[in-house]
Amino acid sequence: MVNSVRGLPLDVIDSIIDWCIIKHPNSRDVHLFTEYADEVQAKSIRQSDVLSFLPYGKQSDPKYIGGYEVLLHDIEEAAVGFSPKALALGIEPPKGIVLVGVPGTGKTMAAQAMGRILGLRVVVMNMSSVFGKYLGDSEGRILKALKQIENFGRCVLFIDEADKSMGGGNDSNDSGTNQRV
Repeated sequence: MVNSVRGLPLDVIDSIIDWCIIKHPNSRDVHLFTEYADEVQAKSIRQSDVLSFLPYGKQSDPKYIGGYEVLLHDIEEAAVGFSPKALALGIEPPKGIVLVGVPGTGKTMAAQAMGRILGLRVVVMNMSSVFGKYLGDSEGRILKALKQIENFGRCVLFIDEADKSMGGGNDSNDSGTNQRV
């Protein structure tokens, strides 16, 4: 329950609790709370032009993804690093991986499956939406998105279209925006 409201202001968390009590006064089902909290998180994230949110229940099932068996098996093994026992022992969980490939090879589905395996929500940062037409707009968008992700807590962050937006080109018409982002 705590993870599902992480990053939300206290008054919003309070309203989620109130909603659950009013709508389901006799229920002890935690899923009602987490599902509604995920809806609120999705609305909060949608306010960003750059981010979208994929709650746990809507993530791809690993058994339906072909060609990623070895990677997903490694993710299952790495999931031990997120356990309370591993954290208590000071074992650092994995920080991230990079999936590179041509479009249509299942990278997005693999990222969603990672969220499901790790029991984490998936936040998608669409890099093609970062760049704005005004000077400083792009940097502001990326800073706002990174702050939201930081407040969100543990999640799988999938950076979509990263290769297209940060190709490393030396375009003199962008006033250095690519480098700053």
